[in-house]
Amino acid sequence: MQDPRERGRLRALLLATIIHTLFFGLLLFGVSWQTKQPETIDVDLWEDIPISQAAPLDPKLAPPVEPVKPNVAEPKQLVTQTKPEPKIKDVRPKVDKPRTEPETKKLKEELANEKRKQEQAALDYEKQRKQEDAQLRQHFEQEKKKLEMEQETARKEHDAEKQKLLEQAELALEQKRKAEEEKRRVEDEKRKTEDEKERIDEEKRRALEEKEKAEEEKRKLQEERKKADEEKKEEKRKVDEERKRTLEERKKTDEEKKRLVEEKQKAEEDKKRLVEEKSKAEEEQKRDKEQEKKREEDKQLAEEKRKEEEQKEREKKLVDEKQKEEEKKKIEEEKRIADEKRKDEERKKQPKNAADQVWMARYLLVRLCEKYGVDVNFHCKPLGKDLDWNGSGMHANFSNTALR
Repeated sequence: MQDPRERGRLRALLLATIIHTLFFGLLLFGVSWQTKQPETIDVDLWEDIPISQAAPLDPKLAPPVEPVKPNVAEPKQLVTQTKPEPKIKDVRPKVDKPRTEPETKKLKEELANEKRKQEQAALDYEKQRKQEDAQLRQHFEQEKKKLEMEQETARKEHDAEKQKLLEQAELALEQKRKAEEEKRRVEDEKRKTEDEKERIDEEKRRALEEKEKAEEEKRKLQEERKKADEEKKEEKRKVDEERKRTLEERKKTDEEKKRLVEEKQKAEEDKKRLVEEKSKAEEEQKRDKEQEKKREEDKQLAEEKRKEEEQKEREKKLVDEKQKEEEKKKIEEEKRIADEKRKDEERKKQPKNAADQVWMARYLLVRLCEKYGVDVNFHCKPLGKDLDWNGSGMHANFSNTALR
């Protein structure tokens, strides 16, 4: 028996492929983001500013000179995205007029402050990038753990379902083995029932043969009796004709003609009877021959009559004896048939109907289980007869006259 196909297998493979693809893309993005160098901006700083030598002026007369702010571009924040390298602008201050030493120091201080701001901005950016890296790494770890938990849950469900299918397969195999053993037992019982049925059919056949033989003998006796009656009538008619012939010789020719006409009619009737009853043809021919012989032997009529009377008496005795035997056989046959009917009625009342009900119930159960792919085991003790099983063993004990 093959294991059934696992449910949800295609969906599981598709989900695993998508998760692995996202994981691989995230890994490549993290590696490329960590290894990328940030873009830098080059700035030229002037430590010494050239001072032109001019005539000193009286500070009281000279108007106050405001310091010229250097046109220094603000530093841009470093980003992780790839941008075209910016052009470096010349940040050297335009000196229109010579500056004094305090102004020069002040400018240096401003430049130093600007440099410190740029360094602080670079440090802040590096710190922010490290925090983002840590958050991304933490998110990646969480997603990885979640994926592993889902895979573990799916694996456990798959193992449980596989174990369940294995148990169902083992149960189906066990039930199939039980069904085969039960089938063998039922076949043995069926074979015994068929043997018993054949024996009963044989007995019925013998009874029918005996009945047919009795009917055949009865039919023969009836034919013989009919034949004797016809011969008796014929003899009586011949005697009357002889008397009339001896008394009335003149009417002999007329009677002979009538007799010939009657014989012709009888011959036609005999022919029709021969067509209808082939079995009586030989008897009619014998009777005609005996009639011709009796016509030729007119002188021995008295002696033959006496012999015939004696023969009739003997036949009558034989017929009476045969009738008695037939009646006796008939009574015995009726008694035997009544006994068989009584036995048949007893068999019908016996619990054989329960076996038919069991057969039909098992047939319906097997056809129903075929629809759901389940095998049935009808064995009464599927784990073996050595174990101590409690129960009736799925059988019933009964006895009747036919079985005993």
